Amino acid sequence: MKNLNNLGISRTALIVIIVLVAIVIGVVVFGQFVEQSRATEAENIINLAAASQGRQLMNKGRYATTWKALDIAPIAPHLAKVGEYINQEGTVYLTQGGGFTKPNSGFKMYFEEVRGKMYLVAQRINWRYDYTLVRPLGEKTTYCVPSQGPKSPADKSFCREFMGLDANKELPQDPRTIEEEYSPYW
Repeated sequence: MKNLNNLGISRTALIVIIVLVAIVIGVVVFGQFVEQSRATEAENIINLAAASQGRQLMNKGRYATTWKALDIAPIAPHLAKVGEYINQEGTVYLTQGGGFTKPNSGFKMYFEEVRGKMYLVAQRINWRYDYTLVRPLGEKTTYCVPSQGPKSPADKSFCREFMGLDANKELPQDPRTIEEEYSPYW
């Protein structure tokens, strides 16, 4: 058996290398854990908004297209004026990931109507991951849609984990792109 000194590596150097590798792995795992918690927070807001949209449909006969029309909203509209955390269309920027000093980071949350069907959308922006959470109103599932850009493999992996899918299972299609027969009673 060869001695480490014969290979030109001291025990101290080997320990330093092992510690550095452990730190890098720890940072990656911690980053994924933090991202998972942020996505869960956005999903919780989506769930609250979906319940509020259900009340809106029962009371007014239609879904709301802005946060201001609902009886709940992320905290950003209550704190900010148009131009900071909320824009003219009612899009809300959650501050997770950027804090109050960088409001256009975190999640961009809005309502989107596609072919007569309304969706709640939370788009992750200006961050390490690039994905979108989409929930069709009237359904209970929130879909994680990964980006198609250079971060795509990491985004796909994150979305599989978020949706509880095996690594070899294909992600479901973005529900906004599925052609289905229109029904006014979603």
